[in-house]
Formats: sequence, structure tokens, C-alpha cells
Amino acid sequence: MQKLKRLGDSRTSAYRVTEHFRYLNNLLQLSQELKNTLSTAKTGVQSMRNDYLEEADNLGTHVRSVCQAAAGYKKVLDENRKLYNQVQDLKGNIRIYCRIRPFLPGQENCATSVDYTDDDTVTVIVPMKNGKEGRKASMFTKVFGPTATQDDVFGDTQPLVRSVLDGFNTGPSELDPETVGVNYRALKDLFIISDERKDDTAYEISVNMVEIYNDDVRDLLVTDGIEIHNGKLINLPDATLVPVTSTEEVINLINLSKKNRAVTPTDTDDGGSRSHTFLTVHVVGKDLTTGTKTRGCMHLVDLAGSEKSDDSEDDAISKSLSSFGDVMVSLALKSSKINYKNSKLTQLLQDALGGQTKILVFVHVHPALDEALETVNTLKFIERFSTVEGGAGKSGEVRELKEQIALLKAALAKRDGGDGQPLEMQLKNSASLQDLQSADSAANDTEDEDDSKKAANLFDLKAEHDLFLMALRSLLTPVFAFSSGVEKNRQQQQQKKPAAAAAPKKKGK
Repeated sequence: MQKLKRLGDSRTSAYRVTEHFRYLNNLLQLSQELKNTLSTAKTGVQSMRNDYLEEADNLGTHVRSVCQAAAGYKKVLDENRKLYNQVQDLKGNIRIYCRIRPFLPGQENCATSVDYTDDDTVTVIVPMKNGKEGRKASMFTKVFGPTATQDDVFGDTQPLVRSVLDGFNTGPSELDPETVGVNYRALKDLFIISDERKDDTAYEISVNMVEIYNDDVRDLLVTDGIEIHNGKLINLPDATLVPVTSTEEVINLINLSKKNRAVTPTDTDDGGSRSHTFLTVHVVGKDLTTGTKTRGCMHLVDLAGSEKSDDSEDDAISKSLSSFGDVMVSLALKSSKINYKNSKLTQLLQDALGGQTKILVFVHVHPALDEALETVNTLKFIERFSTVEGGAGKSGEVRELKEQIALLKAALAKRDGGDGQPLEMQLKNSASLQDLQSADSAANDTEDEDDSKKAANLFDLKAEHDLFLMALRSLLTPVFAFSSGVEKNRQQQQQKKPAAAAAPKKKGK
């Protein structure tokens, strides 16, 4: 029994050892498989790491190229904007447009005083006291005839809307503008262009509206018409600034402002405005790539009419318009000192007129014959600064006119009339000599007067010079005929002298 027990124990022990070795062998195999799996995983991770590094390097290359392209695009965009605004500068920072109003219904057969000759000239026919007609020509950047549409007018002003979004100021100042015209189209275009650029630039647009009435500045976007007490009158920090996102919102604000405007009946308009109004559109653009900001303003100005009404109102309007004309002349002549302090109108417009601002002035004239005098006065006011753009050239023109007058006076001094008296003495009391003296005096005065008077006198000097030439031609016609007859007689006498000298020689033979 003991042997059987020992045999059983030995077999049990051998079985356990066999199972133990079998178990260890399985563990060894599993360990080897894990080792192989780990090696494979390590190789895969290394491969993935290499691929990741390669992709990261490629991504970095692409990012750098994109950044370079973005920088290049930004540079080209800046250069494009700069060149675009340089083109606008070449067209002139001060542009004067004239629009001839069409006749109202029922006035189609009325006599006209305005002769629309070409795209830059308007000639006004003025009845004279002697029954004759005088003609005064005025030149502008462009003239729009009675048949011109609102789109035609806006086509010449549209490029300046882009300048506002590029960070420049524009001041399209309108004299007696139409309600739905350039203003509405400029605002609409502003929002269209800003929406087109929304992927590159984020724009914040806001507006404020003020008026100047009897030299008082008032906020038009508040119901009580609060007066703004700001000594400098430049930035108007007290004025209500309203953010807007569409043209319709701006129109709603304009309608609100109309209720607060100062209106007084005039001879030509029962509801005529007696104040200067300013709609200022402030634009702040942020470049989404670089974060840089640009700021621009568009000032839409409606200047009050000068019709006679209340004396104090008319005096205030005349003073402000005169100051505005003086400033415009100084700007056109590029004067070193510009006086903005003579009126609140020019003080308020100081930011809108200086620096890189582009100024548009629209003047509307009525073609009716009974409005001829008012039309001439309006054109003469505008010509104060429209004719002095490029002051050196105009100064040369004045010198040329003076030289022509001097030559004509010299010609008069050398020629004698039929009664032996100098022709200048014969013409002493004639209209032509008076025109000559007046033109010569105007030319001399032009040399000594200030810039604003030069521009005004140049217009009259041209007209007087032309009238004088016409009168001089008619007066010199008989003189030249008389001179021609004298010369013919002299030649005949010279031809007879050789014949008379030859006759005695023939008799002597």
C-alpha cells in the first residue's frame, strides 16, 4: 500500500511538473508575442511620427506661403488703394459741378437764359440796359445739362465713396440739392461696398446730423433740437452719434432731422430751409488679417439758400457763404494760412476741407430768363474758387490779358484819326476806351488784391476784354480803310516821280 501511495505521489508530482513547464512555455510564447507586438507597435509609432513630422513640415511650408501671400495681397491692396486715391487727387481735390435744372411742367416754351455749350462750360445770356444781350461764360469740372439723369450725375462722384472706406475724407457739398439724388446713391453705395469687403474688413458706420441756423449749431437727431455748446466746433463731441447698418436707417434719421430743421418761407419756396445742414457719415474699418484700423468721413452738406427773407437770417447766411468762399479760394490756391474762424460754417467744415479731403460742390442753376441775374450771381460766387484751381496758370492768363491791353493801347497811340487828332483822343468819351481803361484798371487791381478778389476780377476782366476787342474792331475799320487809301496814294505818287524825272532827258535830246 505504501508503494502504491509513493507511486501515486510521484506520478502526481511529475504531472504537476509537466503542467508547470507547459504553463511556463505558454507564458514564454505569450511574452514573445507581446514583444513582437510591441516591436511592431513601436515601428508603427515611429512611422507615424515621421509622417506627422513630414506633414507638420509641409503644413508649416503652406502656412508660410499663405502668410507671404496674405502679406503680398495686403501690400498690393494698400498700393492699389493708394494709387486709386492718387488718381482721384489727379482729378482735383476740389471739383465744381454745375447742373442746369430742367424747366418745370408748363414752362417748356419759356425763354432761357442759359446756353449749355459743352461738358465744362455754361454761358448765361443777360439782357443789357441798351436792349442788347451780354454773355458770361463760366467753366466747371463738368456741366450736366437739363436732360442729365441722377445716374449720370452720380457716375462722376461714385469713386469718392470708395475713398471714404479706404480711410479718406470727402465733402460733397451741395448747393440746393435734390432730395433723392447724389446723397441717397452715395449712402447706398457705401453700404454695398462695405458688405462686399466683409470677408476682409469689418466696418462700423455711424452718423450724426447738425445744422447751423443764425450762427447757432444745433443737433438734429434729438427731439428738442438741443443747441451744441462747443467752443472749438470741430469734432462736435456733444452731437448725437447713431450707429447704422443700412441706407434705410440713415433715411429714417434724415426724416427725423427734417422735423427739427429751421424753415422759413421765402419768395421762391414756401418751405425753404434757412440753415446749413450737415450729415456726417463716420466709417471705421478693421482689417481682419492685420488688425489695423482705417478711419474716414463723408460729409453731405446742404447749404442754405440766399433768398431774401428775414434780414438777420440773410445776413448770417451771406456771411457764412462768403467765409466759405474765402476758405475755398485759399484751399484752391494752396495758401499756407487758411482762416476758418470767420464763421461757424467754416469752423465746422475744417476737418472736412483740410488734409487729404476731396471736395465736391454741386451748384444748380435755373434756366429761366427772369432768373438770369440770380444765376449770374451764383456762378460768380462759385467761380471765386473754381477758376483759381492751378493759380499759377490763371496768374499767367491775367498777365497775358494785360499784355494784350498794353499792345492795343500802343496801337491806338500810334494811329491818327481823320481830323489830325490821335485816335485815343477821339475815343476818349467812347464806350470802347472806357472799357479799355476799366479792363486795364481791373488788371492792375488784380495784381495787388488778395487771392479771393483775383478770382472774382478775372471773370469780369475776361468779359471786358472781349467787349473791348469787339468795339475796337468796329472803330478801327474806317481807320484801316483810310490808312489803306493814304498808302495807295503814296505809292501812286512814288510811281509818278521816275516818269517826271525822265521827261527832261528826253527833251534835251
